[in-house]
Amino acid sequence: MQDNPTQSQSVARKLALLSIGIIAAVLLLLAIGISVVSGRTARQQVQDSVAEKVQGIANAVDATDATARELIKRSFKTLQQAYEATMSLDEASGELKSYGVAVNNQFGPVDEFTRNTGGVGTIFVKKGDDFLRVTTSLLKQDGERAMGTVLDHAHPAYKLMLAGQPYTGRAVLFGKPYMTHYEPIKNADGKIVGILFVGNDISLFQAALDKQVAETRFFETGGVYVLDPRAAVADAVFVVHPTAKGKKVTEAFPQAVDFLGAMAASTDGYVRSEERRVGKECR
Repeated sequence: MQDNPTQSQSVARKLALLSIGIIAAVLLLLAIGISVVSGRTARQQVQDSVAEKVQGIANAVDATDATARELIKRSFKTLQQAYEATMSLDEASGELKSYGVAVNNQFGPVDEFTRNTGGVGTIFVKKGDDFLRVTTSLLKQDGERAMGTVLDHAHPAYKLMLAGQPYTGRAVLFGKPYMTHYEPIKNADGKIVGILFVGNDISLFQAALDKQVAETRFFETGGVYVLDPRAAVADAVFVVHPTAKGKKVTEAFPQAVDFLGAMAASTDGYVRSEERRVGKECR
């Protein structure tokens, strides 16, 4: 029996076409695989690049913040030595005494502290539920002493003072950024009768940080803002932001609550999916 040349050619052609099809399919799958891997690699490289820049800013903030905290605690001891370890308060008149001498409206110690250290000092007296400034070297925008002002009940130091615990942290006072330290003043019976406060102006550091953040850009619209997380998500404050610096994040952008929660819960600091969209709305 003889083979039909035409039939043999047809089978060969089919086999050739099938082989070409299989090769094409393999090449297509390989191309898709390479594209997926390349896409993932590119995304990872972009993510790593962004993370590296952000981490550089975070490291700079942490290092400077730690130094500022240590310096303000050392400065505090200088002012603390000017007053008695325990003081007496006449609750009826609101007069606080140290070594038997009235502290109210006596500016010598706080002014000397400012001359020697460049920082600012304040004595608060407890009056009902408030802590009232009765002597201070802190000046308002108009150049007058910030006398008669009170510690905001929403300030993170307020509850700690009532509990007899110290507080160290950033604050914006009359338009200037400060690193601050508060410690409660007690009487001989251990009752809280006031607060001893010191602060260092960190405007130069803040200006340098603002400049570094402003110059950090990602693609056409990406950028950086800096948060002070505080003890709770609801208390987080913008340290650097184009329009909301010094404000609570949740007050400026109420929709950011979920984003802050996701960021706090993230193990690598990277927020994905829906929370990332909310984060974009905070710009």
